[in-house]
Amino acid sequence: MNGDLRYCINQAAGNPAGPHVINFNTATTITINSDLLINAGNHVGLTINGFVDATAGPDVTIRGNGTLNNKILLTNASGVKIYGLLFDNMDYGIQMNTSTTCEVKGCYFGSNLAGSAVGTGVQHAGVYINGGSANIVGGINTITSGGVNNPERCLFVKCMQVLNTSSGGDLVRYGAILIDGSNTNQIVNNYFGTDITGLIRLTNGTQATKLPLDHHNILIRNASGNNVIDRNLIAGVTGCGIYVENGPSGTIIKGNIIGLNATSTAKFPNEACGIYMENTTNAVIGGSTGIERNIISGNGGAAHNSYDDVCHYAWNDFNQYGIYAKNINGCSFKGNYIGTDATGNSSGISNVLGNRAGGIKIVSQENGGGSANNIIGGAAVGEGNVISGNGHNVGASIPNPTCNGGSASVSGINGGPGITLQYATCINNTILGNNIGLGANGTTLLGNNQEGISILGASNNIIGGNTAASANFIGNNLWGIMMQIDFSCNWNGSACVNTATKAAIGNIVIGNSIGITRTATAAGNGNRTGDAEGGGICLQMGATGNYIGRDNTGEGNVIAANRVGVVFRDADNGIYAKGAAKNNFVYNNIIGDPTGTGALGNKLTTAQTIYGHGILMQVGTTFPSGNIIGGTGTNQKNYISGNQQSGILLHHTAAISVTTANSIDGNYIGTTVAGTADAGNTNNGIEIVNVSTT
Repeated sequence: MNGDLRYCINQAAGNPAGPHVINFNTATTITINSDLLINAGNHVGLTINGFVDATAGPDVTIRGNGTLNNKILLTNASGVKIYGLLFDNMDYGIQMNTSTTCEVKGCYFGSNLAGSAVGTGVQHAGVYINGGSANIVGGINTITSGGVNNPERCLFVKCMQVLNTSSGGDLVRYGAILIDGSNTNQIVNNYFGTDITGLIRLTNGTQATKLPLDHHNILIRNASGNNVIDRNLIAGVTGCGIYVENGPSGTIIKGNIIGLNATSTAKFPNEACGIYMENTTNAVIGGSTGIERNIISGNGGAAHNSYDDVCHYAWNDFNQYGIYAKNINGCSFKGNYIGTDATGNSSGISNVLGNRAGGIKIVSQENGGGSANNIIGGAAVGEGNVISGNGHNVGASIPNPTCNGGSASVSGINGGPGITLQYATCINNTILGNNIGLGANGTTLLGNNQEGISILGASNNIIGGNTAASANFIGNNLWGIMMQIDFSCNWNGSACVNTATKAAIGNIVIGNSIGITRTATAAGNGNRTGDAEGGGICLQMGATGNYIGRDNTGEGNVIAANRVGVVFRDADNGIYAKGAAKNNFVYNNIIGDPTGTGALGNKLTTAQTIYGHGILMQVGTTFPSGNIIGGTGTNQKNYISGNQQSGILLHHTAAISVTTANSIDGNYIGTTVAGTADAGNTNNGIEIVNVSTT
């Protein structure tokens, strides 16, 4: 049949002799004034093929007339294939309502025909999948047409041009691809926010006043299950690269580059975060093979005025992570490079490829739902993540100094950890088998700006495991691991009024190497140029009942080559007063270097006499109490040797009596592991200054 596109679609609807194919004789531009409707019935299996000439890429442009309600609308459709079309000046590009097994391949949204620059754009989503299942956008193969192999990859740029402000727009979240209540769809090998080469940054989302949590490259929401996001380049949006919210289960995100260019050599940031997950279960981020690995780097940088002239929380430093997850359960994050390039061994000059505020942050509701039973890393080959080089660019080049870490954030955190677990119902999560602050080779120093792992009021989580493959190698960060309060607060409009902050309780740190590389060379935490403090592990601000090592075989840590090994302290700042660390356990660890050489002892690189010890207890307002270091039971003793200063120092500037005694018992201090030869600490084995009742 001959005729224009609308005519051919309508003719196919009335002809049962399908499946029908609509081809074009020549490259053309079609302007539509209303939706092109594709339905069930005789449209089953309909193909619209816009590949015409001998040049790869789309040849037919579908343009709206500048008003709403101009798109290709599929309703209850099945098996429809849309190839080689460019959508520009549209409301939506393609909308699928309760449609199944449909394909969108080789189409461009919001660009010019060459895919080299933006066009007029798309007001909302390029592709909107509403209900239905098993649809595919993009692909890894080619479609032969016009004597040329046309890539199945789709391109999405300048989508979501609707303004989301108080004075205009609808204040609704969108994605360049939006999946709502739909299952088992695949988004494969597409480019978002770049030109078709993946080497020139373009954009998605409005560049006028906007909300970064409202415009995303891919948005999956509501009861959507088992959708797959695979091998895409996801960059350059004003919001998050991928946003998953309100009930999706089983989402798989693998093999993507998120926040960099196609060669992972330059950052093309998703400005709010790389991946945002909220109220979702059983998602899998990454995998154990190279093809499943996500590279999640360079994200963050939103610096815009919000519609109510108050910094939207998505723009603040504590949300500009590679991955930010809230109220998630049963999810796994494995095999990813977070903060580095594709080699895993570089985060660029001055760590420019690191994610702006940190690597991974998992939080629960401050006073509500939880994040539980999630796994970061794994003990099987390839499951460990590289989480390195993050947090070094917080507060840089910010037009509005009250946002994005230019001043203290509401959370009290200035950004920079590799991994953060926050709030009391962030529980029973496991972190194992990762390189944190080290490259993929386990030796290159790529520290995160602040902690390798930050536990903020989270409880009953496990860091490490009792096998060699479970060990996290944590080096070259400010602190290897920090445990403290959650910094929750009630904001009264001008200040943080704390009423219910929670301490880190019942967390377990076992089987890790903190301060050394995978080849047992020094990678000390807190010993970088410019570090004002730092060390292996710090417990402060009420941290209670945590275990640093346990009395089972394989559950001790190696804590070596840091500015200081383990610190117990108060560090209260007035608003958040939880007291010093108390009733914690230190069992079965090697703290320092018990070989007798002293090469990996905890030591300073600068003259700062309060550090350089194996274990340090010091005062703020209150002194640490009730902590147990070693014991006489099996596997309870620690080996505290070869440190630059004392093995253990309890120190206060004036005489103080501790209400509940700290216990130091059964340890080998200044000897080899066998206890038969000297491996002395440079100063004292145990040094107590102005502290009684120990």
